[in-house]
Amino acid sequence: ADHSPEAARKLLRAAYANAVAQAVERQCKSIAFPAISTGIYGYPLEPACAEAVDVCSLEAARTGLHIKLVAFDGTTAAALKRAAAMLD
Repeated sequence: ADHSPEAARKLLRAAYANAVAQAVERQCKSIAFPAISTGIYGYPLEPACAEAVDVCSLEAARTGLHIKLVAFDGTTAAALKRAAAMLD
């Protein structure tokens, strides 16, 4: 389904937040995520990484869960690093 950019952004953020909530509910200490929606679903890489870093940093602070963002290639790893650097 096609979504407006704002709806797509909210869905992407919810995917991370909901997975974190499930991990916390199951008393996990950590969770790892791939770069959600940056592959076949085609969410633009840089904005997707920025949203991932933002929501995961907020959720980690809120829950105490250790959250790792995992890249499947060098381009994605670089985008995640750039997004993380924006938080500093």
